[in-house]
Amino acid sequence: MKESDCILGIDLGTSSCKLAIVDVTGQTIGSAVEGYPTWSEKAGWAEQEPADWLNAVAAASRRLLADTGIDPRRIAAVIPTCAAHIGVLSDNEGGSLRRALLWSDQRSSSEVEELKNSADDFIFKQTCNQVAPTWTLPHFLWIQRNEPEILSRVERVSFSKDYLIHHLTGAWTTDFATAVSSMLCNTATESWSEELAAMAGIKTEQLPRITPADEIVGVLHADGAALLGLREGIPVLSGALDSAMETWGAGARQSGDYVIRIGTAGGIHIIKENPSPVRGLLTYPYLADNLWYSQAGTNSAGSAINWAMESAGLERNREGFAALEALASEAPSGCEGLLFHPYLSGERTPYWNADLRGSFTGISFRHGSPHFARSVLEGVAYSLCDALLALGGAENLPETVLVVGGGGSNRVLMQTLSTLLNRKLTAVKGIDSCYGAAVYGLERLGKLQSGMSQSAGMTSYSPDTKEHELYKSCFNRYRQYAASLNTMYSPLG
Repeated sequence: MKESDCILGIDLGTSSCKLAIVDVTGQTIGSAVEGYPTWSEKAGWAEQEPADWLNAVAAASRRLLADTGIDPRRIAAVIPTCAAHIGVLSDNEGGSLRRALLWSDQRSSSEVEELKNSADDFIFKQTCNQVAPTWTLPHFLWIQRNEPEILSRVERVSFSKDYLIHHLTGAWTTDFATAVSSMLCNTATESWSEELAAMAGIKTEQLPRITPADEIVGVLHADGAALLGLREGIPVLSGALDSAMETWGAGARQSGDYVIRIGTAGGIHIIKENPSPVRGLLTYPYLADNLWYSQAGTNSAGSAINWAMESAGLERNREGFAALEALASEAPSGCEGLLFHPYLSGERTPYWNADLRGSFTGISFRHGSPHFARSVLEGVAYSLCDALLALGGAENLPETVLVVGGGGSNRVLMQTLSTLLNRKLTAVKGIDSCYGAAVYGLERLGKLQSGMSQSAGMTSYSPDTKEHELYKSCFNRYRQYAASLNTMYSPLG
């Protein structure tokens, strides 16, 4: 390989960062993961220290370079991606003034109700999205109401990957999709909205410059190079949201393409030719040809599985994941009436209720630990299918649907989802947002060779026609109970 034939992708995820080096053939040379803590001082709260992101990226990058033994001169560029809705309030030097609220933070439910009562239609028209506690706008409004001294000291507002970019290059920029995910951007003008910024208690001049996702926004300065263990002067691309990058990595390029994503959260994405905003769905600009994508997003998928692993005394690693799957395989399909609703931190599509909480229902003396393990996996499948109804239901899906994310490696979950949807599912191993970002960057830099392939492999699942009616019945009961739970945990319930 010649020099500068690889790209470093950096994904700032919800619980950890992942870095991957991908070469011009689309092959992953190596990857590394480093976690960081999440603080939850009250139920429904979730926040992180931005400095922890930088430390984790530094540790992962140095370990990745050491493990692969790659010559740093082969890295042609760096491209980041991140989870949506994570705003950072900083001083002019880039020091964060408080922990950043995550997309899963639910504390702003009162602010959301106020915004709905005062400006619901205006916000939806400007942003193509329905206000909910997952967005940065109500996060900042909560801070304005409860920590006004913080906002009075703010000089710069950024978002997680863009906070990293600043510490790598000195630039203050973001991409259009990440800007939309803040609920502070006017989608029609592709610029910051004075009115929305005022609602959040900030000024548009404090917000970063909006750039295309493939723009080179700077180069590694001395501190940035030292942080990554790379040479100075390497170009850094703007990047985009993890959901967009993972969808891109799966090969979705045209209007009508579907991708199911099972990561920390769950999502079903469909590519569209225009925004087509629908209340209850997430709407973001995509990465090519002025396309957009609609996302039916759930709050808990992989996170619910991780919770089940920890609750069963299993480690959150590959062995623990396999042990939970093996335990679940001991129980029959449908769990003999046991149902799990994975609303561990509220729910997005289709209920949009920050106060909604999970439950096990239908418990009897027949149920043991295998039933509970399986019901968690089936519950994640049911929640994805429930969210899919907002996109028109399974009948609109193609005959084969791609699945990306760690949840795609769980055979019980995948078989359940395939049978329930009555569609063939192809889980693509190794396709995550970090890989997608790297491939996108290589393509945009003109370095990706034609005919590239991802060697990690695919696993296909076909629906079990004998169990389809069983799962349809279970899903119908799931939805009935979900409606009751939604009423129970509503503000008037």
